[in-house]
Amino acid sequence: MFKLSLQAIGNIKNEAQILQLVKRINARQLATAAQRKPEKAKDTAPKESRSFMYSDVLTAEQKDTLNMLIDPVTKFFGVATNVLNNGRFGMSAALSGTMRAVTKKATEHATTRVQFGRKIDTYGTIQEKLARMAMLHYVTESIAYCLSGNMDSGSVDYHLGAAIFKEFASESAWCVADEAIIQILGMGFIRLFVALTRTQFAGSHLRELQKAFKQPTAHLSLILEEVTKRGLRTVGLGGTPNLSNHVHPSLTPSAALAAKSVAQFGPAVEALLVKYGRGIIEQQFLLNRVASSAIDIYTMVVALSRATRSLQAGTPSAQHEALMVKVWCSEASARVSMNLGALSNSESLDNFSTLSQIAKNVCEAGGFVQPNPLGI
Repeated sequence: MFKLSLQAIGNIKNEAQILQLVKRINARQLATAAQRKPEKAKDTAPKESRSFMYSDVLTAEQKDTLNMLIDPVTKFFGVATNVLNNGRFGMSAALSGTMRAVTKKATEHATTRVQFGRKIDTYGTIQEKLARMAMLHYVTESIAYCLSGNMDSGSVDYHLGAAIFKEFASESAWCVADEAIIQILGMGFIRLFVALTRTQFAGSHLRELQKAFKQPTAHLSLILEEVTKRGLRTVGLGGTPNLSNHVHPSLTPSAALAAKSVAQFGPAVEALLVKYGRGIIEQQFLLNRVASSAIDIYTMVVALSRATRSLQAGTPSAQHEALMVKVWCSEASARVSMNLGALSNSESLDNFSTLSQIAKNVCEAGGFVQPNPLGI
């Protein structure tokens, strides 16, 4: 197949002249010449390219020589695949180095920056960021060494690993860079305000109950109301708000998911306050989950409100909006259950402690604790 550019050939102005040129080049045995449609080149300079397919151009001797040169190991597809694999590996390995440099910079900032009279590496939010950055780099670098070992040993079947490496390294590098920017610029911490505002409200309610129990005869109605509410909640009755009257009928299942999340949220926050008291402000691993849950609940409610308005008004996009809200509420409700469940799950609490220790190790080492596996 020949590709001839009208722009590249000076005096040739039309397709007939191109055909004549091709025929002169292959006059010996040009059996067929089939034109294809013009190809639109994605270049800055406009030009037109056409493909001409022809057969029986090579002699038998030339064909034998070509077959000898292109053996099974160097088939065109195999060559292209090897190029892709090497490119994927090289780019991903470079991203591993980038993640290392970024994590070191974030660690340096965390160990020197002082906020509220303490270095910020002592706060749970920063510790979780540093620990996850270190883990992502560790796994990415591990894949790099594993793949390089396969390549050096002569393995040719590592295309799946190279593809996984590229995808994982790309996403991890974005995450690490984003977390480093958030930490160094002091962004992304407003979720603690969200969590503490909600716990402050719950704390005020608990203080009222505490005062009531000190003088039960003077606050008997409040005590009975609270005991009844908590008793019904314990046996699975009450405690879940009914939002179906406030949304379009088609969104009732989604509203039920939002109501379920609201019902889970209150007791979870109260349990934290009872367990930690004023020390709750130091439990940032937990507060971040509280904030994430509050954000998901709020977004579910406002999305339901907007979709209900569109459905009631009969706007052209109403059904499309309803579809988006249904999926959003389904996934947001699942996240709320997961985050609130982590507040009391022993395995999750152990993981939080482990993340804190990982971050401390990273800060003490000035970046990374693990040595190069090659000993270099």
